[in-house]
Amino acid sequence: MFLITNMLESLGLVIGSLVAAGLACWLASGVAIRLHHQKWAALLMLLLLLILYLSGLTRSGFIRLSAIYGLFGVLFLWFSARNESPRSENPQQELK
Repeated sequence: MFLITNMLESLGLVIGSLVAAGLACWLASGVAIRLHHQKWAALLMLLLLLILYLSGLTRSGFIRLSAIYGLFGVLFLWFSARNESPRSENPQQELK
């Protein structure tokens, strides 16, 4: 029974940390979209992670794993914003 409890606790830690990091990336992306600068999403997420590390909250395994997943989220946000093409105001220009 002890082994099953440890396995379920570890599974909850991994999945919960992944969900928490995903929500933080979604929040950073949403704020960047509202600011009309989608490329700032990775910077905002890095700022959030820096605040987390400087506050000393990384003693918890959940927070530490969420921060690691958040770093992977920063890479994803950076690559996704880098490949975005600029939009023009005139849709007819895109057809030429």
